[in-house]
Amino acid sequence: RVADLRLRDAAGSADALRIGALELRLGWSSVWRGHPVIAALRLRAPQLRVVRQAGGGFDFDDILARLRAGPPRAGPPPRLQLDALTVSDGSVRFDDLAAAVHTRVDALALQLDGVSTIPGAPPARGTPISAMTTGSRSRLG
Repeated sequence: RVADLRLRDAAGSADALRIGALELRLGWSSVWRGHPVIAALRLRAPQLRVVRQAGGGFDFDDILARLRAGPPRAGPPPRLQLDALTVSDGSVRFDDLAAAVHTRVDALALQLDGVSTIPGAPPARGTPISAMTTGSRSRLG
């Protein structure tokens, strides 16, 4: 369990990502399946802030540039199984400085079960996503 995890933006002036609490439970089946099995990942009060700068670039462009500069990946994605993902009380803030528009999604909640990169795995299942979008209740799914 990790509490109050924060990642600052490139300028170091604001939180780009903040998670109130992160709980990770590994599955014992990792031992005999030969790939990581995450039995449960719970994110409580995650807050994501995305900024489009006045010039059109995003505040995370430096991260994307570093990822692109690395060696290319060959082959299939790493084998990973996530049995249960729960997000509660999340929020996303998008500040578009180029268009002077600010959008906020609050009370974000979702549950996904059976997320996997393993070929032939059954499709993921989930509950509808619910959130408040700039003051209006929304439900997807």
